[in-house]
Amino acid sequence: MQLTRLDCLGRTFAGRLCPRTPATSDVGALPYALIMTDEQWSVDDDVMLMLHQRDDSHPGHVALRFFLALTAVPRQVEALQSLVTPESLESWGDFSGAAAFLAAVHEPALGTTPKPAEGAPDVAYMKVLTGKPNVEIVTVPTHVLMVAFVTLVWRPELGQWRVHSIGDSVQPEDLPRTSPGVAPAY
Repeated sequence: MQLTRLDCLGRTFAGRLCPRTPATSDVGALPYALIMTDEQWSVDDDVMLMLHQRDDSHPGHVALRFFLALTAVPRQVEALQSLVTPESLESWGDFSGAAAFLAAVHEPALGTTPKPAEGAPDVAYMKVLTGKPNVEIVTVPTHVLMVAFVTLVWRPELGQWRVHSIGDSVQPEDLPRTSPGVAPAY
């Protein structure tokens, strides 16, 4: 069976999105298409499909978009600006400091499971890991080296989670929260 991998509106969807080989005319109309067989499908594709099925109401999706925009060459400053809290925007500058921080991490990776702040479901933390060059699905307790957190805040007036910081986790009482205690389930 042939599978199609598509990029729609600038977001890569790695997955079993089309269980047929598209006609040549279909492929030409797509922004990006790659025909894959079941044998070519990898764990990376499973993880990317899982992550891209989320939307901005999931902190992991916003953290992934932030991570990818921060590590892109050239850095996607406009995308990054749309992903951070308005209150922190000025402190990010051109995001070169955050990019340098991440570049100093050996084989940086982003965890896939957000951790809500205790007693504050409108605050979530995503782990930044080191030494994980390959995408993995961890199904049993596994030791990983965590080097930082991406701290996110749910902003209902903006309709999405927003990144406030990368580095140490920021406590809820120190964050610009507009809906304390209220956030979409994830």
